[in-house]
Formats: sequence, structure tokens, C-alpha cells
Amino acid sequence: SISLLTTTASRSAFLLYLNVKFVPVFEYLLTGKLAKPSVWLSALVAVIGTSLLCVDDGGAASLSPFNVGDLWSIAAAAASAMFIITLEKSAETVEEDQTVWLNAISINAVAVGALLWSVAGHGGNVAEAALDLQSTFTGNLYPLLYLGIVTTALANYLQTQGQRGVSASTASLIFALDPVWGAAFAYVILGEVRRNRDQFSINYRRRF
Repeated sequence: SISLLTTTASRSAFLLYLNVKFVPVFEYLLTGKLAKPSVWLSALVAVIGTSLLCVDDGGAASLSPFNVGDLWSIAAAAASAMFIITLEKSAETVEEDQTVWLNAISINAVAVGALLWSVAGHGGNVAEAALDLQSTFTGNLYPLLYLGIVTTALANYLQTQGQRGVSASTASLIFALDPVWGAAFAYVILGEVRRNRDQFSINYRRRF
């Protein structure tokens, strides 16, 4: 969320997908488990393909230089990789009918962490944070319901169910579709490709 303040949705989608490379690396560092060569090759191909899809303005990277938002996206990718690895271990220890509780605990941990972050962002003033939370909720009811129910709770539940029988490295490869959907929705909803192309045309005319 913080990264999107200073970078584009399509570019963030690509950087977030770097978790596909982080997962086998973290697995090796933490557990000594070395992924198969096919996993590394698939990850490399996926990253190259995604970069071609998400690069700003067909290669005009100078229009969108690397910024702090990109760093936040990379940090989120690292956190996502650790989540995938941890979820694999956790999902294996619970019965299928208990995955909903595993998901509930995970979501509640996120909620508590977000509340603490919000309070800290208001200098520890709980009353001010509560007022900001109320105004944010009332002013963005439908988007927040969608983000909370569909893209967080439901997505986490489906991921928990899926990783019961899929390794962390394989799961990260399946998530290769993340930036594809991210780039598609950025184009349809935000019109990012059109805006980048218009900006490229303006800069081109100024230069020549």
C-alpha cells in the first residue's frame, strides 16, 4: 500500500512477483532445502516474461526512475516469500477443516499489526487514530469491503487450502499470474499504459 504512493500498480506487481525468486533462496538459507534446477529455470523465465509485460512504457524506463516505492515493493516481496514458506509448514500440520481457523488467526494478526501501525503513525494518539480510521472507513466503504473480504480473507483462505498439497517453491511459481492480473487491471481500471504512452509522446516531442 505504501509503495503505491510513489510507484505504478503494474510496476509494483512485477516487483512483488520477485517473491518467486526469494522463496527458493530463503528456503535454502533457512532449511538447507535446495530447489530443483527446473524450479530455478522456471522462476527465471517467469521473471523475464513478467518484466517484458510490466516494464514502463515498453522500455522507456527513464520516464519512471527507481524510487522509494519500488523499495517498499521489494520489501513486500521478501515478506510474501516468508509467508509462503511459513504457510507451507503451517498448512501441513492442520486438518482440512481447520484451515479456516488458520486463516482467521493470520487475518487477525494482520489486523492487530495494522492497528498498531496506524496508532504509531499518529504519534501514539489512539483517539486521533480512531477518528482517522472512522473517516477512512465511511468514505471508502465498498473498496474496503472488497479489499478486506475478497483480496485478503478469501485470497488467504484459498492460498492456505492450496498450499496443503503444494510446495512453497511450486506455489510461488503458480503466483506468476499475479503481475499478469496486476498489469491487466492497471490498464483497465487505472489506464496506466495510456498515461505512460501519452507522457512518452510528450517527452519525445520535447526532445526532438
